[in-house]
Amino acid sequence: MVGSLLDMLDEVIDGLKDDRLLLDLVLTCMGSMYSASGKLEDSLLAYKRSLEIVEREYGPLSALNGSAG
Repeated sequence: MVGSLLDMLDEVIDGLKDDRLLLDLVLTCMGSMYSASGKLEDSLLAYKRSLEIVEREYGPLSALNGSAG
């Protein structure tokens, strides 16, 4: 069930531009779901895209990406 949901979500977000509202959050959730399903490569791809969106929007030292010191 989770696998088919992730496949469907992947198809939907694949065509979206990174400036879509809340896409970073959706990608983070997908990364977590992929990780829990043992699909680590897919998880990393989702997390990476989410991080790129957050860094572009808020800067590389934003507390939102865990880099604030």
